[in-house]
Amino acid sequence: MIRTVLRWLAPFVVALGCAACTATASTATGACAVDSASQPQCGDGFVRYACDGSARPDDPGEFVDGVPDGTVCTDEGAASGGGEGYCCSSSTTDCVYDPVAGCTGTTYGYQCRGSNRPEAYAPNLFCGEGLVEGDLIVYCCGSAALPHGCQQGTGTGCPSTLVPWVCTDQSLPTEAELGSNQSRADYNLLVCAVPTVTPTATSAIRNYCCFTPTSVPARASCLFDTSVAGCSPGSFGFACTGPDAPGDDYSRITCPMAGVPGVNAQGYPSTLYCCQYR
Repeated sequence: MIRTVLRWLAPFVVALGCAACTATASTATGACAVDSASQPQCGDGFVRYACDGSARPDDPGEFVDGVPDGTVCTDEGAASGGGEGYCCSSSTTDCVYDPVAGCTGTTYGYQCRGSNRPEAYAPNLFCGEGLVEGDLIVYCCGSAALPHGCQQGTGTGCPSTLVPWVCTDQSLPTEAELGSNQSRADYNLLVCAVPTVTPTATSAIRNYCCFTPTSVPARASCLFDTSVAGCSPGSFGFACTGPDAPGDDYSRITCPMAGVPGVNAQGYPSTLYCCQYR
């Protein structure tokens, strides 16, 4: 089978009869080498590298027949012999390093295809919720746990058909906080009701009741919005930028009243609804 290899985000030319198209190399400077002396730090199934300059062991990533084919690495900080140390998967995965993901701080990006998050290939890696871009999902990851203000609750304040979440800041619950094995955050986004708020000495505790929709139409324009004015705690606020209504997009949602003109959380003109879970 002809295998067409495309390097991530590099210019390529599709020509008649082209059997293999390759792209320009990474723009990173420096080089990486296997760091055998420090290999035990990574454990079985991983390879230790030491890199100088801006080089990374997983850069550039490759696509094979449009499918990501690369290693996943955790930046472990300074290597004992100089440079930066990385622990990388010993075999390729369906994720590739994404140098233009727009990640902030010490986090860096990966593009993945399929339901496995980067943490599934590197357990000491921590990634946020993925951003769906076509057939791929972009993650920002790092070697330190990302700050989360929410955790799945165990209280009984929600109906048995909904899952409780407790947040201690302005964060919204996401399934990314369940970890690599339980989370399918990038396919199944949580939909949460307007929370009940309990003030504290420093901020407030917000108790959400959420569900995971089984399927949402590809052209759905309604997203839950807990800030819709007039929606009481326990009801579901939605902002729709298109002609569809929440009940068209979420089979378990019913809206007893017509929507009203307004703007969504990002400031775009929308139709706002207060709805119920059935």
